[in-house]
Amino acid sequence: MKRPARVRRDVPGRWIGGRFVRPQRNLLPILIEEAVTEEPVTVEPMPGKPASSPAGFWRGSEFHRIVRLFGRRFERNVIYVRVLSERGQVFELRRTLEMDSWTWRGRWRWELVAIIRLASVRRLPADPHQWIWPAGVRER
Repeated sequence: MKRPARVRRDVPGRWIGGRFVRPQRNLLPILIEEAVTEEPVTVEPMPGKPASSPAGFWRGSEFHRIVRLFGRRFERNVIYVRVLSERGQVFELRRTLEMDSWTWRGRWRWELVAIIRLASVRRLPADPHQWIWPAGVRER
């Protein structure tokens, strides 16, 4: 008798770059800013969502599809969005409102503000007795 295939449904996964990836548990994302830029980009909005949640963007002739939204920050006439692309790069995008002085019409413009490196760090257990201490620290 053939046994049915076991499917792990407890750990979510997603397709990234043509392969199925399951995230590791107990990892904290640490974002380190690598470069500061101010280059204009063309953003493709997510259908049916507000314009501040992009589905992807064009940087030159390269398209970066957005996998995860890390967060949004709102300021006066400016929205900052941190996104993770499917290539594993993190970008900070800025959406600014420009007013035409002659017609008083507003126009939104997207810019790539920062390129950020993503580093994952394992979380510590809640119980301090399970932590791995350096030699000589725990004797106190």
